[in-house]
Amino acid sequence: MILNEILTASEAEEQFNLKPGTVRAACTRGLLPNDYRKSGNTWLVTKNAMMKKYGLNSTTSSSSLITYDYKSLSDADYHKLENVIRNFKINAINTDNAFLDIESVKIDIICHKIEVIIKHKPNFSTLNVRRMFKAGANKALGQDFIE
Repeated sequence: MILNEILTASEAEEQFNLKPGTVRAACTRGLLPNDYRKSGNTWLVTKNAMMKKYGLNSTTSSSSLITYDYKSLSDADYHKLENVIRNFKINAINTDNAFLDIESVKIDIICHKIEVIIKHKPNFSTLNVRRMFKAGANKALGQDFIE
């Protein structure tokens, strides 16, 4: 649900372990990506904007926003990619690996970009998460799908 992707400044500060007033100040100064606005006296911000600016959202897990360029996406490739994502989610639940969940996936067919938010253990770097997802997608699709 899209409303779950929108946080008040106070909620964002709590989820991302920030000091009170941090998000309000970032919004006022235009320091966040464009996904925020003021509604009455309340600042609203998307989780995506928070991920881009602050990265981590918990002490027990981290989330990484990763963007990939891809070459092409046929219907068959799209279904293979769906299976990769489903398998990553199943493996995250059933095994004790670095991935905890894939929180969201957006595929931009016009710009040939895939945006993935992956929840992982905090000691696992974004670079390693990126490499693992890329390797899994390329293996499943049988080519260098993701550049």
